[in-house]
Amino acid sequence: MTVASLTSRTFRIAPAAGGGQEVVATVLLSAADGRALSEALSWIRQRDYLAPAVESADQILAMRALTALIDQIDGIVDDGHGAPIDLRQDQVALLGEAAVRYAAERDLDDGYQTPAERERVARLRELSHRLFDLSADFAGAAAEARQPH
Repeated sequence: MTVASLTSRTFRIAPAAGGGQEVVATVLLSAADGRALSEALSWIRQRDYLAPAVESADQILAMRALTALIDQIDGIVDDGHGAPIDLRQDQVALLGEAAVRYAAERDLDDGYQTPAERERVARLRELSHRLFDLSADFAGAAAEARQPH
């Protein structure tokens, strides 16, 4: 029995880069869903950062964050099985944006799409709903973590 990606999640407080702490979610990601998300992220990277020239330090940092997330996901899906993955709140937002943008722009009513592309678009549409739910849960976990105990 396979568990649907992004439905089983745990939140914890972890050390943040540069000091401090942040909330991190550990979620399960199947290989097929990971490949679809990696493709959507790679498409965003090509479209937003590689096709036009990167002109600012903020754009370079955003592209580096995107590339690091692609590498993180690719490391999980390479074995073909998927695995748990740790995600920060900004990474969940980036995954959601990529899934929605890819599906919206690549879902063609008037042109041929390969079966693989149609399946990827459908998968990303489903994942976008789960990513929205995860983002909402993340906000609640972050608010709870800020409360004095």
